[in-house]
Amino acid sequence: MKKGILLFALLALVLGASLGVAMAGTQADGSDAKAILKFMSDYVAGQKTIQLTFDSDIEVITPQLEKIQFTNSGDALLNRPDKLRAHRVGGYAEVEVDDKPIPRKLVITSKTVNNAPQYTLRVKEWITGVDPGPVAFTFVPPAGFQKLSHDALIALDELPQGEQEGGKP
Repeated sequence: MKKGILLFALLALVLGASLGVAMAGTQADGSDAKAILKFMSDYVAGQKTIQLTFDSDIEVITPQLEKIQFTNSGDALLNRPDKLRAHRVGGYAEVEVDDKPIPRKLVITSKTVNNAPQYTLRVKEWITGVDPGPVAFTFVPPAGFQKLSHDALIALDELPQGEQEGGKP
């Protein structure tokens, strides 16, 4: 049973990754989503070997309605028809709590924008006691730079145009 669940999870991972690649640069609507999924599924089903690395998250909601996400990473190798090797690190596997606890992931959920979008930051490396040197924080503009006024940056907002705080278009 565990092998079946692991294979299903692996295939879901491969399908999800393949869908992202298949849809890169395109806009799909409901009418062609089925065709894209079938094309992707047929492609993946036709592969004899698949090797992949992955990151995944699992979310737990506490009785106080706080969300806690556990992140894990891993790799897998599939050789059809009967070989699967997978390794996962993180989440509930290979976790350490020591005398220097550091944040590894920060998730901010907006409560003032429709559908509560999230911003996630994952820390890959954390080094303390670094000597930044005397010029580390000195701004050196690139050749041909142009100074912009603060209102010129409005179009660079990460929120889609027409979406305002509080979900009011």
